[in-house]
Amino acid sequence: MSGIKYKRILSPSKSPQRYFGVDFFACLFHGSYPGRQYLASIVDVDQTYRNEPMLPKTDIIFLFKQELSLKVEGSIIGFYQNPDVYDKLQENEGFMRTILEIILEKNMGLYLETSSDKVLHDLDILKKINEKAPVIITVPIAFANDLVQEKMDFFEPDFTHKLRLIHKLSHETIPVGVIMKPIIPFVNDSEENVREILLKTKEAGALFVYPTFGIMLFEEQRSSFLDLIDKEYPGLKNIFMDTYGNKKSLASMNSGKLKKAFVFEAKKLKIPFGMRDIVKSIKPQSETQLKLF
Repeated sequence: MSGIKYKRILSPSKSPQRYFGVDFFACLFHGSYPGRQYLASIVDVDQTYRNEPMLPKTDIIFLFKQELSLKVEGSIIGFYQNPDVYDKLQENEGFMRTILEIILEKNMGLYLETSSDKVLHDLDILKKINEKAPVIITVPIAFANDLVQEKMDFFEPDFTHKLRLIHKLSHETIPVGVIMKPIIPFVNDSEENVREILLKTKEAGALFVYPTFGIMLFEEQRSSFLDLIDKEYPGLKNIFMDTYGNKKSLASMNSGKLKKAFVFEAKKLKIPFGMRDIVKSIKPQSETQLKLF
């Protein structure tokens, strides 16, 4: 893929106030994380699954640096592609560190989503970035029950691992929160699961929890998803087909109850959950008029 000529690495956010304050999204990777081929969430910026090896675009470093030089200092750079930027399957271990060094050099802010403790290897750079511009890390969590998670995505670190990661980042004064995904209908869309995630992540040091209540299922992933459901939950495949047919967006049938339970518990725990409040905590000067859901 080194022969590809990239015209642009950064894409402007359509609404910086609407997705964790990100000003520009950086596309730095090829391929997609295999375990998430049918677990895109409704709020994901990039829901596309790419059936190709996950590799960093190592030949774009110069272009990335050049593009950042043209942006306003303090802009928040976000990573939006399907792969976790610290995923264990990726090659070139030092790639993200190089990217972070460039962000630091150009005095930019940072948003990234990861569940890998490899991010801890770059704490020194993250701290330096955070001294100059906003930094926010989100950890995706959807399963308080590890047995349920293993059935749907055994590649993903378990609940305890993610709580430990949140605790370590918080202890090192790196702003960290949770994006609650993927909530899969009939699988983990219970009020008990939502409450447990809120309670445990708050205890671990999460600054916020942003919720989602469904998944996106594209046609090319539909059959593999239904096959997995049929294998792990016999009989549930027919319920999915009867309930959703060929719909792309699969919102939980319990979304109304889940939202009420979520809001009640979040307010009780005094943990922010609306994007407006999250963005204001990242960019205090931002005046936004956003809806929660």
